[in-house]
Amino acid sequence: MTWSNRFRLLGGLILVVAVVAVATFRLNESKAQVASTAGQVSAESYTVGTSYSGVVVEQSVEVGSAVRTGDPLFLIDSVNLQRDVAQGAVPPRIVASDVDANGYLVVRATGDGTVTALEGEVGSFVRDSTEVATVQRAGSVYVEAEFVLTPQEYARIEEQPRATVVLPGRREITGEVSEMTVEDQDGQARMVISIRSSELVAAEAEDRLVAVGTPVVARLHLNNDGVVSDVAAYVSALFQKVTS
Repeated sequence: MTWSNRFRLLGGLILVVAVVAVATFRLNESKAQVASTAGQVSAESYTVGTSYSGVVVEQSVEVGSAVRTGDPLFLIDSVNLQRDVAQGAVPPRIVASDVDANGYLVVRATGDGTVTALEGEVGSFVRDSTEVATVQRAGSVYVEAEFVLTPQEYARIEEQPRATVVLPGRREITGEVSEMTVEDQDGQARMVISIRSSELVAAEAEDRLVAVGTPVVARLHLNNDGVVSDVAAYVSALFQKVTS
């Protein structure tokens, strides 16, 4: 056999091993993940209430406004507050910064975030202990996804579960499973999980298509012990040996 034929044979062998390796790795990957039946971007929020009833005289924010801790949201003209101030009977929960120079109650944001809902508006009357605003906490976005797993798949969940999330534009990010609930559904495990990732927080800040309510696909990673994994390991070792 001439050297040229030997090189052709070696090249053909490397090509065959490479094709088999790619096919095996793809099969191995497909066996190691399970896709969600539903998923969407969610976020943590908090509500802001008013401790006194009164008339809203000023509104400082709109839906979509970014706020920081302590920023004013509303000014409320409250007869009850003015009476308590005059009598020195303001409850401890009302600090000096919550009453302005005109005696109006200042309703403030209690955390950084974005205003997502407003219940009060200038001229409207609000009752005490009612919610007047909802704020999405900054950096709190996560993915909530639902899965239906067979008993065999459920047994292969990783000790510290991870997941891949496919965002709009087919961008993929990885995250950690922070919460998980499981219930039986006709002999299968119906799971609802929360997936958190710094990549998701960054994507939400950069991409208008990534927002609360955006539908996504999540793939839960599973332990992949068995024949396919053994074959994948063997092919990988063989490929490295041939190419070295």
